Amino acid sequence: MSSPAKNLGASVSVINNETGGPSFNLKIFNPYGVEINYNIVKEAVTEKDVGRSNMNLSDIELDRLCGTLSFNVYNSGEGICDVVLGKRLLRNTDLYEVLKKDKWEILGICEEMQSVRLSFKNLTWLVKLIWRDGKLFMDRGWYRFVTAGKLYKGDVVVFRKTEYYGKLVITVFENDLQSKCNVAGVGQRDGVMEWFKIANPTFVCTGEMEIPRVFTQLTHLNLDSTVKLILRDGETVAVNFCRHRNILFGMRKLVRLYSIEPTDVMVFTFIRDSIFVLSIFKFDGMESKYIAVEVCKSEAMNNVRIEDIIVLSDSDQDEDGMGGDGKENVNEPEDNIGLEPAVLQNEILGFSVTLKPSHVDRRQHGVYIPSSMYSTYKNWTNMTNIRLICGAKVMFISVLRKQKVCRFGKGWSEFTVANALAEGDKLELTYVDDLTFQVEVV
Repeated sequence: MSSPAKNLGASVSVINNETGGPSFNLKIFNPYGVEINYNIVKEAVTEKDVGRSNMNLSDIELDRLCGTLSFNVYNSGEGICDVVLGKRLLRNTDLYEVLKKDKWEILGICEEMQSVRLSFKNLTWLVKLIWRDGKLFMDRGWYRFVTAGKLYKGDVVVFRKTEYYGKLVITVFENDLQSKCNVAGVGQRDGVMEWFKIANPTFVCTGEMEIPRVFTQLTHLNLDSTVKLILRDGETVAVNFCRHRNILFGMRKLVRLYSIEPTDVMVFTFIRDSIFVLSIFKFDGMESKYIAVEVCKSEAMNNVRIEDIIVLSDSDQDEDGMGGDGKENVNEPEDNIGLEPAVLQNEILGFSVTLKPSHVDRRQHGVYIPSSMYSTYKNWTNMTNIRLICGAKVMFISVLRKQKVCRFGKGWSEFTVANALAEGDKLELTYVDDLTFQVEVV
């Protein structure tokens, strides 16, 4: 019989594994994506606590819980920088130096900006920026934010960029987090807590998934570069692990074989030596039937796309950074302009490009996006940030836009350096999700 999975409000998720007859083995997961400390829950259940639920939480507390849950179990690889809160960032004063230069630069904050918006998920606080001698300070809006969010000394604040100009999403990892997790392995012989993730569209398209940081930090596991996943039907699938970014990748075969869809819940149980048992639950809460699907050759051939090769000039001299072949793109036939990507039959939205010297000269000369994708980028602005996923690396790149011409801008050089790209390399860029390209070097 399948095992149902349920969601208890914003704070925990529950997996019920049937053990036989009327008995069930109940496991509870916290917003960090790992099992809770069952001892604390047992001690907290008193007469005073009876009747309490997530419905008693304030709007701010609920928003913070939802944001934490979303970051740890749904979004992958979106954390940009961490800040550990000390007394100076929590006291009531006029100015706060929250971010050093190296951090506010990678968050896309520049000296022309007068304010930023901070949010846990939906609720937003406006914080004014003060610039002095090349340093960035935040005004008392920061104090209102940390006070409302009930942040304390030792908490780790994770900043994330969004597609909206000047908006940053914050996730908090509490200082006493360890006491709230099942580090002692209560109810488990191996003493290692389980963790879970919810499949999102990016994972389904790219096969990349970030392991909850709490799991790797608290269990001190040394995973190999190859990790084996044992499905409940007995099949074993090998995937890759990147220690630097704490992600599993190379999982597209798994997604295809077991028809994993967005909102499916994946529960990982550590066995030994980089081996996990993987349980998959569908949106209705019932466990997957684990019926492997074979991809026939005819279906694979239907997915083959005709490459759109773009040859760029080696110079880029216009003041707006949109010169050379970018202007030629405006005059190219634009048969696909105005059509939504879903209308283009038997095509995968994307393009190919062979890198020229200007692309790797470390002067932010990013590649041009073909005019055939105008319907995709027509609403982008110079403040739009695009996510490029290449292997185990995820980087955010700004775009430069002038009428119907669009190319990658700031952040492109960092992308080429991080992936050791050189002149003559051929890239395939596939638009796999909102503001996201999957990049492959072929």
